[in-house]
Amino acid sequence: MNRLKKGIKSFFYRWAFSDINGTCDKKKSYFAQFSDEIDKKNIRTVKALTICMQIISIVMIFATFTFFPYAKIRYLYEVMFIEQALIYFIADYIEKKQARMGMRLLPVLYLIVMLIFGAYVGTELSDEESAVVFFVILTVSQMVIIMPPLYNTIISDVALMVCLWGSHTLKNHEFFQADVINGLGVFLLSIFLGYMVNNIRAEESFSRRKVEELNQSLLRLTNFDQLTGLRNHRSFITEATELFDRAREKGEKFGVIVLDIDSFKAYNDNYGHMKGNEVLSAIGEEFRRHESDNVRIYRFGGEEFAAVMSGDECERIDKLADSLRTGVSALAIPHLHSRTDRIVTVSAGGYYAVPKDGNAADCFFTKADNAMYESKRDGGNKTTISHD
Repeated sequence: MNRLKKGIKSFFYRWAFSDINGTCDKKKSYFAQFSDEIDKKNIRTVKALTICMQIISIVMIFATFTFFPYAKIRYLYEVMFIEQALIYFIADYIEKKQARMGMRLLPVLYLIVMLIFGAYVGTELSDEESAVVFFVILTVSQMVIIMPPLYNTIISDVALMVCLWGSHTLKNHEFFQADVINGLGVFLLSIFLGYMVNNIRAEESFSRRKVEELNQSLLRLTNFDQLTGLRNHRSFITEATELFDRAREKGEKFGVIVLDIDSFKAYNDNYGHMKGNEVLSAIGEEFRRHESDNVRIYRFGGEEFAAVMSGDECERIDKLADSLRTGVSALAIPHLHSRTDRIVTVSAGGYYAVPKDGNAADCFFTKADNAMYESKRDGGNKTTISHD
């Protein structure tokens, strides 16, 4: 019995909210997780539909003057043209303002308006034929406007009842009977089509998200050091060159900081490589706090790190280098075998200048590396900055 209840619940959520993962949790369904994407698609759909309806209205207005001297039809299309134009401008305004509530409500209101229009044409203006226009709108609406099938079904069910009531009031028994049979058939067909279309959309969106997540994971594996969380040497070669070329084109300053852990071999020899990895991880976490849009920090290799910057950030290169160096000292990781201090420390060196034609990013790194070794020769746990 419990399995039957679970199965019914799973089927209901899959149908009602496109919960293709079978979580039975509305918040994990397609309509919850991709709500922003759905809202944007719906607004664009409403705009496209209003344009189509305006074109149809214009054609029908001119046609009625020539072929159909029936004023009621002409007035209907005139009203529809004005109505669709108004909805288009409202949708365009909502899209530009990115108004979440408007993006969510307008497609629902548009669906209701179109179903009312279809019911009116299918009854009042088609009192001697089947409500074909309404049935077409009913079927298309389930597939075009993206909303939870449960809500769409409720709206469509109410619209169908209104249409059948109008058919019963205005049409003879034969046409009313045809509308009932056709209406129920189209209603069930539209629910099935809506279910299929929404599941396809959900599977496509979830698959796209998985691909994006895999790409991001691959990007992190390729460009980030797994131990420290910092960008790796490969990323340094690519990004530093790009920043360097951009700085040279704009005539801006470009700077490099190189940092090296003092007596790290002695640390590994005496505390073990696992403890050494913990030190690298802790330093990486500390360095990540200093990253920004204009400052990027890399694990260059082994116990060596590098930071690159450009523009106005170069004016504070000495402060940044000191912050990185003192930040490591503040971790107070014991290192009784260091020739510099009783804790883990780093030596820092930096270099900045305006790149000239013929210069390369490697040249800047070499000068910063030389400045770092000058700090080491001076006893370690020091900062040396040079510039042109």
